[in-house]
Amino acid sequence: MITSTTPTPTPTHRADVEAHAEACRAATAAGEPRPAYPGWSLMGADLSGADMTGADMRGADLRGADMSGADMSGADMSGALMGYADMSGAHLRGAVLINADLVGVDLTGAWLVGVDLTGANMGAADLTDAWLAGAVLTGAILINAVLTGAVLADADLRDADMRGADPTGAHLAGAHLAGAVLT
Repeated sequence: MITSTTPTPTPTHRADVEAHAEACRAATAAGEPRPAYPGWSLMGADLSGADMTGADMRGADLRGADMSGADMSGADMSGALMGYADMSGAHLRGAVLINADLVGVDLTGAWLVGVDLTGANMGAADLTDAWLAGAVLTGAILINAVLTGAVLADADLRDADMRGADPTGAHLAGAHLAGAVLT
C-alpha cells in the first residue's frame, strides 16, 4: 500500500513564522481549523519583534531563540521547548503554554496577562518586572525563578513549586497559593 504524507515544513526565518501566524489568524476568522505544524525546529532563530499572534506552535523547538519584543498573543505553544530563549519585552496575552519548557528563559518585562502556564517548567526563569496578572500557573515549576517586581495579581499558583524563587517586590495581591511550595 502506498501512503502519502505531507511533510512538516521547516521554517527558515521570521517570514515563514509570520506567514504561518497569518494563516492561523485567517483560518480562525473564517471559522476553520488553524493549520498546525507541531514540532517546528526554530532553535536559535532570530524572531525578535516578530508577529506570531494566534500561531499554532505546539511542540516547537525554540531553545535559545531571540523572541524579544515579539507578539505571541493568543498563540498555542503547548509543550514547546523554549529553554534559555530571550523573550524579554514579549507580548503573550492569552497565550497557551501548557507543559512548555521555559527553563532559564528571559521574560524580563514581558506581558503574560491571562497566559495558561499549567505545568510549565520555568525553573531559573527571569520574570523581573513581568506582568502575569490572572495567569494560570497551576502546578508550574518556578524553582530558583527571579520574580523581582513581577505582577502576579490574581494569578493561579496552586500547587506551583517556587522553592528558591526570589519574589522580592513581587505583587501577589489576590494570587491563589493553595498547595504551593514556597520554601
